[in-house]
Amino acid sequence: MFLFKISICITFLLFTIGCGCHRPDQNGTINFHEDDTNPLIVLFHGLGGDVSSFKTLQEALENEFGKDSVVALDYITKEQTLLYSIKEQSNKCFGKLSKKEPNLKNRPTLLIGHSQGGLRAYRMFHEYKDILNVKGIITLATPWEGAPVIDTVKRLNQLDTITGIKNEALYVRYFTPPVLNDMYRLSYSMGQPTNWIEQELVSRLEKFPALEVFVGCYDLKPGSTFLEWIQDKLPEEEVPILAIGGGLSDFKIFLPKESSYESSYDFKDLNTAWGKIIVGEADLDLIDKHDMIVPLYSQLALHITNKENFKRKVIEDALHGQLLNKFPIETSKSILCHPTMVKEVIQFGKDIFYSDAITSEYQVSEYN
Repeated sequence: MFLFKISICITFLLFTIGCGCHRPDQNGTINFHEDDTNPLIVLFHGLGGDVSSFKTLQEALENEFGKDSVVALDYITKEQTLLYSIKEQSNKCFGKLSKKEPNLKNRPTLLIGHSQGGLRAYRMFHEYKDILNVKGIITLATPWEGAPVIDTVKRLNQLDTITGIKNEALYVRYFTPPVLNDMYRLSYSMGQPTNWIEQELVSRLEKFPALEVFVGCYDLKPGSTFLEWIQDKLPEEEVPILAIGGGLSDFKIFLPKESSYESSYDFKDLNTAWGKIIVGEADLDLIDKHDMIVPLYSQLALHITNKENFKRKVIEDALHGQLLNKFPIETSKSILCHPTMVKEVIQFGKDIFYSDAITSEYQVSEYN
């Protein structure tokens, strides 16, 4: 029964971040000597995910840097991303990686993590920086400042206990008649019963309080001990970091391509309500900035650091991942497969492996 409950949580979360190398040859592919001082690129999947989520990026990196230079870590299972703290996960990752790659000190390394995986990568780097030779870190949709939705739903549940009416606070505060109307129109356009979107979103929000009991998820809660550690360490960090964030927050993305009935409808009320739930109401100027799961300010660590070595890139039409299980999004709209993400990651990798200083311009002026 316990494992069954974990499986349910994971299903939800899946809807839910001179170095001795050679220049590219004429066809753009990097050729390395067959030794153990080649660059190393390590991929960390997100909460509830697995290495398959990196298929697109891994293939692109292997084509560019060589197959032997890319390692997608499969040492942390889907369940372990929930059951173990991010610190414990990072320790497990390092233990396995050091056995697989015994010459880590001599291998210039790039760490890349999606969502929770970005925090796992940073924690491993910080704990073992004297042993690793990390030249840079890339995070994809990583909640550097946490996932406020956890607090939003907890607060709503506390309000519901006062009246004893399930979901009353949710409907009074966010799911108003105009919002429900948007849900009904979207459901109808998707060929579903009119209350389908409503039921899908409510069922997901109901699971958040249960997920908080797992330490791997609790670490992502704003104000957690782990995130306080991030706020303390990140502003002093010297290693180059590129935080790539997604900003696609329009439910219209889920409309079937063949549907033209609602093509001109903006679902404004639904988008605004979901933004308040995901982002929280403390940052009203950023209310529409999120990737359906994590606020953009959190993905970019906007309130934590302004150091020049911390670069930011926003991909406006990228989602965190799957939100509605019955309707897969276009592959290129996921931040894990987005062509702009792939391009930025490869360029950042070339910069840190070919030079001691990053030369490309990643800083996004409107967020600094």
